[in-house]
Amino acid sequence: MPTPKALRPTLAIALAVTAASGLALTTALPSYAAPQLVRAAALTDPVGEDVEFTPTVADPTNATAEELEAGARAAGLPAPETPDPDAPDTDPGGPGDDASATAAAAGAETRTAGTQALTASVADDSDVNGEITREEILARAQSWIDQQVPYSQTRYHSDRNGKYRQDCSGFVSMAWHLKASASNNYGATTWTLPNYAVRLGSLDDLRPGDMIDRIQSHVVLFKGWTDSSHTTAVVLEEAHSGTNARQSTRSRSYLLDNGFLPYRYKKVIEERVTTPSLNGDKAADLAVLDTAGNLAVRNNHDNGAYFDGGKVLSKGWANFLGQPGKGQLYFADANGDGRTDLFVQTSSGEVSVRRNLGAGKGFDGGKVVSKGWSNFTGQPGKGRLYFADANGDGDADLIVHDTNGDVAIRVNHGHGAYFDGGKVVSKGWANFLGGTGKGRLYFADANGDGRADLIVHDTAGDVAIRVNHDNGAYFDSGKVVSKGWANFLGGTGKGRLYFADTNGDNTADLIVHDTDGDVAIRVNHDNGAYFDSGKVVSRDWANFLGNDGQGDLYFG
Repeated sequence: MPTPKALRPTLAIALAVTAASGLALTTALPSYAAPQLVRAAALTDPVGEDVEFTPTVADPTNATAEELEAGARAAGLPAPETPDPDAPDTDPGGPGDDASATAAAAGAETRTAGTQALTASVADDSDVNGEITREEILARAQSWIDQQVPYSQTRYHSDRNGKYRQDCSGFVSMAWHLKASASNNYGATTWTLPNYAVRLGSLDDLRPGDMIDRIQSHVVLFKGWTDSSHTTAVVLEEAHSGTNARQSTRSRSYLLDNGFLPYRYKKVIEERVTTPSLNGDKAADLAVLDTAGNLAVRNNHDNGAYFDGGKVLSKGWANFLGQPGKGQLYFADANGDGRTDLFVQTSSGEVSVRRNLGAGKGFDGGKVVSKGWSNFTGQPGKGRLYFADANGDGDADLIVHDTNGDVAIRVNHGHGAYFDGGKVVSKGWANFLGGTGKGRLYFADANGDGRADLIVHDTAGDVAIRVNHDNGAYFDSGKVVSKGWANFLGGTGKGRLYFADTNGDNTADLIVHDTDGDVAIRVNHDNGAYFDSGKVVSRDWANFLGNDGQGDLYFG
């Protein structure tokens, strides 16, 4: 973290940080905060080598793209790449460098400071500028901390991770496995790193492996929070001269007061702890809402073999059965903890989230997170709402289906704190709002990639899956995977279909609820290629088809 250029805003970065050896995280952190590092089994490397180089710019840590290009040109080097991780990497050389780093790739280099073996770096599952898991990002960062790589703007560290500059932006470049070469001084800069990332709505959206960047001066890698109130962030960093790669902390107030912004690498692979379910065991359970307003949960056993007798967890929902003038209930994981939460939509249009307390304790008192949806209760002439994880971050997003047929995704921020203004991602669905003579839409992960796909059920009875692409940017044109469901569109005299993962394999199965009251599960095969012929797993639900005077079933 060097002194910024005179023409840039100055910042005296506080150095009151806690050394890694003295930091103790609080226990019982939520799953999205500071996970335990998992390294590749029994992979040991000698510590890498620190190599001096001559930067092409005066400040390789904070240089702009224009300064890097000019510097490379003056040094007779190829221009650095325009930071665009969507462009495929065609470099045949070693990891993180334009030229093949044979010794580094083999893990055979040693630092001048010592040659002891360390369980320091992991075998790269990712490619340069490619998709990478959060686990690998943290493991790559931890490898430099284990090796005690010293801060330097004029050295690069060469090991199995590649060749990367030993300052704050080089450290994040290494952790994200970005392209590094002599042309960009062996890593992106605080100014160019955001071009590989998307800016998050708030610090509360951060997940392990994201970065917190003040482009004029310093960048750190986020690992987690020390407390549930998110007052202190645990970070990994190369801080400044005289220090080594380390784990430390920054207070929330410090980050906000000094203009640090949260970012997420565009190609990070989100990994949910579990497929959400009401009891957190990965297999969708059966929630039953009766006409008296009692909400009971019947746990799924043996991967959908049967549901138990259940237990009433909440009462007072008689006016939330979805008929005209009534509210609606939905079940989805709002905060990414692997347990399905209760979303409540009132007839006045308020949407609140009641957090699942786990262990069969029911739901908390809830908090209103969105308003103005009185015309989206799914009744005749009204739009509909759905809740599903569209962008693969583990938190259910708000999907809005209006009477014009537009489908928009409003992304969940702050683990259910609020939904953003949204973006229309599909059109032409005015005749799929349910009800007499109309088809229906569903949103569930059909192919196991952690992102909700669009499932289309038309009036002819065809069920097609339209796969979610680019984290909810669009759905493809789809493929029919099942037929013969014209009498299962809901409404008087008709059965219903549901989609949820009943066997814990991360792909949504087809659940069939017929007018006789039988509930059958048809298992998803080959990531949504087809559903099998199914098996009845529960009976006597003829009065729970959601019609006037009837109860409702939910699976989640």
